[in-house]
Amino acid sequence: MDKLVKKKKWFFGVILVIGVFLLFKACTSQATKELVKSVSLHRVELADFSPEYDAIATVVAKNETRYPIEGMLVKYYVHLGDVVKKGDKLFMFSSMGKDIVLKSKSPGIVSELNEGYVAIADDNMQLQFDLPQQYLGSVSIGQTIQATSGPNMWQGEIAEISGVIINKNGVEYYGTYADISSQSTLKLGMEVDIKIRMNTISDAIMIPLAATIQVNGQIYVIKKSWLEHPLELLSDDYVIVQAIGTTESMLVLDSGQLQGADICIFSGISSDFIKELVKGL
Repeated sequence: MDKLVKKKKWFFGVILVIGVFLLFKACTSQATKELVKSVSLHRVELADFSPEYDAIATVVAKNETRYPIEGMLVKYYVHLGDVVKKGDKLFMFSSMGKDIVLKSKSPGIVSELNEGYVAIADDNMQLQFDLPQQYLGSVSIGQTIQATSGPNMWQGEIAEISGVIINKNGVEYYGTYADISSQSTLKLGMEVDIKIRMNTISDAIMIPLAATIQVNGQIYVIKKSWLEHPLELLSDDYVIVQAIGTTESMLVLDSGQLQGADICIFSGISSDFIKELVKGL
């Protein structure tokens, strides 16, 4: 009798394990089907791309004369933006027990004012903005820019690209200066919107931003082959890409990346799920 009971328990135990396995497999299969159904594909092809760079620029002085304060500042006679004539008082400072008044050697505008010096600029002004490293090869001295602020519009051209690198959130920028033809409505410190149209890039690849995953500063693109086993990500299923430009909805690559491939767009899948797959590589 005991043997019969043990056999029955063993039999039902096996049935239970098999049932759980089949249930898990069915659930996994259904989840996989739903996952695959929520992915769309994009065919990667070559196209010409005319990039534009939009930024905010600040009006700065082009030519400045700096007057250092070599002592203790007593008082200023001017304010930032003031128009001064030759001989106008700029500030008084105390040095070796004497109060000394420094006067402007030329007419201009007070373009900078702090505890260390006063800078007087002539009437020439420039626009200063930061240019991302990815556009460095597409911008050259003399290239035309367009600047706007409300109803006002100005034309100008690139005059200088600084060699000094500014790092912002892992992206490298270069301080860039542009000369403006008509300056009557510009004021120092004013901010304007600028647009630079770059030279056309032939045979570029443009992919939807929704097809990219960014993890730890790298951009991943997942290929169609991943859909054959969507619960894991193999090395042949993805490519790490480098952007050479962007639009509002597309990432631009050079022609050596991803040409002729079908890639996955994840608009219907949690980005966290995909990122976890990528992190597991």
